[in-house]
Amino acid sequence: MVPQPTLPFRELVALASSAPSSHNSQPWLFKESSGGGVEVRPDLTRALPVCDPKQRELWVSVGCAVGVLNGTWKLEGDVVRVTPGVPRVEVVKKRRSVRGAHGGGTADVPPGSGCVAKGGDEWKAIVEAVKEADAIQWSDDAYRDELVDWIRFNRKEVDERRDGLSYACTGSPPMPRFIGRPLLKWLFLTPATQLKADLEAIATSSHFKVFALADDDAGPAAWIQLGVELMDFLLDCTERNVAVSFLNQCCQVDSVNATLKASLLGDDENKRKTPVVVLRLGTMTPDLIAKPRAPRRPLDDIILLSDHRAYDDEDDLKPSPVVDCAIE
Repeated sequence: MVPQPTLPFRELVALASSAPSSHNSQPWLFKESSGGGVEVRPDLTRALPVCDPKQRELWVSVGCAVGVLNGTWKLEGDVVRVTPGVPRVEVVKKRRSVRGAHGGGTADVPPGSGCVAKGGDEWKAIVEAVKEADAIQWSDDAYRDELVDWIRFNRKEVDERRDGLSYACTGSPPMPRFIGRPLLKWLFLTPATQLKADLEAIATSSHFKVFALADDDAGPAAWIQLGVELMDFLLDCTERNVAVSFLNQCCQVDSVNATLKASLLGDDENKRKTPVVVLRLGTMTPDLIAKPRAPRRPLDDIILLSDHRAYDDEDDLKPSPVVDCAIE
């Protein structure tokens, strides 16, 4: 007997598209399949060739979207065929990534999750990796250019694009792009300013969490599975009122990743693993919950009607209501 979907297809897509992604790039497309299934495909037009040249984080993000559906999946070519289970709807709607400071104190992290507590050698190794990665990334013009391309500098850009990093999420006032781009790139996106911001934010957190993969297990299937596990952890943190931030610069810079691997994953088994995602964990506060959520693209922009493009007829383009469960 073919299992029936627990929610209508568009509601499933709205939930799945609330998954996190680098620069809020939302690199996914969805297609309805027979028997209530959902196909999830990477949108390679949204790849980030500078910070994610192997497209590892892109596939992890696809895996997070698959994880929201809470079912079974298999990869066929570049199509992830998902049989949805019962999504954790209210938790998914509540989940958010936090930029900047956490609430202080000790987070109630999920038990048995292998989180790194503040102050020990592993904590210090991750902090050193952040310092090294910040110095390298924020000195790289190509990295800064790519990031600035994904920043939406004013309400008009946010409303038109529904992706990227909103000026509200970054704490900046709205401004025209021709002013914001050079101002942000040359005055604020510098190694000194970003390191200061990262260290101040880390000081308010209580744990790190590292997701790593075996070196011989690299590739889309493994990256999707890691994304599924990551999404499950993020939802567990949401249920426990734990604030979560990403520190993926440690993994994006190869030389820093190698150093982190050597210093953090010390036993023989873990030496064969490579860090893929690093999270900063702390306490959630009402002020953090009240901050603006990152926008998501309209459903009609990410739902495929055929195997080739999102619309069978360009004349059929119609705006879709913004789904408020969408968060960074």
